[in-house]
Amino acid sequence: AMAEWLHGRTLTLMEKLYGAQSLDVSVELENFGEFCLNKGDYVRAGSMFERSFTIRENLYPSGHASIAYALYELANLSRTQGNDAEAEPLYLRAVEMWERTSGSSFPDIPLALQGLAMISSARGDDAKAEKLYLRALRIHEQQFDATHPSVALTLNELANIQRDRGQFLLAESSYDRALMILENSLGPNHPDVAAVLSNLSTLHAAKGSIAEAITVQARANAINEHNLSLNLASGSERWKLASLTILMNQTNKTISLAQVAASDARASALAASAVLQRKGRVQDAMFNTLVTLRQRAGLKEQKLLEELNQTTAQLAALSLSGVQGIAPSEHRKQIT
Repeated sequence: AMAEWLHGRTLTLMEKLYGAQSLDVSVELENFGEFCLNKGDYVRAGSMFERSFTIRENLYPSGHASIAYALYELANLSRTQGNDAEAEPLYLRAVEMWERTSGSSFPDIPLALQGLAMISSARGDDAKAEKLYLRALRIHEQQFDATHPSVALTLNELANIQRDRGQFLLAESSYDRALMILENSLGPNHPDVAAVLSNLSTLHAAKGSIAEAITVQARANAINEHNLSLNLASGSERWKLASLTILMNQTNKTISLAQVAASDARASALAASAVLQRKGRVQDAMFNTLVTLRQRAGLKEQKLLEELNQTTAQLAALSLSGVQGIAPSEHRKQIT
């Protein structure tokens, strides 16, 4: 809530200081739009991006690089909403503008290329997606140091495509290079490191190297657990939600690995641990939310919270106690 208020206040102040049609306002509209996009408020994000695009069209000549970036934001919104048919021509227009005004190695071009690669991959055209990621990688390597995190993130996406195409040696090399860059630049416990490790684990499982897959996934899980502890303790609600989403994806991947390696005790133990950690973390988050509500609630709300606590406790007791001599249908009525 605070971040949203700050964006709104910043926008209001900029409109007063620089005018409603200024570039500064356009930039803040993009920032605010990205915030709304990340929280899933697509309607509001679209309104922000459309307004930013209109301002830039009025400020700059047709085809200007700044207009291209506004198109890229609109394309991202469309792709996030699953409207690839609308997103693709917007990405292509953005690339064409950047190439015409700033050259084929302009540093923003990889952003649109990666969006186009995701669309191609979703359509099953992994060969085209790989070419797009390779071009994005070459531009990143030209514009940044070869050990820049942007290079690593593109390598990770490229490796995913190479893995899915059965190019296991190429994929492993790309993952290893991405890991080396991220560990050196961001540290061994960064969430991006965990993401690459989890993808690498999937590669090892696809090759049949189950022992390596388990070892790598266990390391990814440990990093995510470390970061989740920090975010649930002091992070914003947005960070907490993002962390729990990562935990859910991690649990699903670990369970899938255990199913592939059904005869491996380590895989089963890792999956059991992931499930228990997920359950514990969700309970921690719920407990912290209840504590916050109690601290902020008035007497009426506190009574309602206490009634909710007693009711859920009774429901849990009924569910755990089983039928205990009554008809199963009657027991179902009691807990539903």
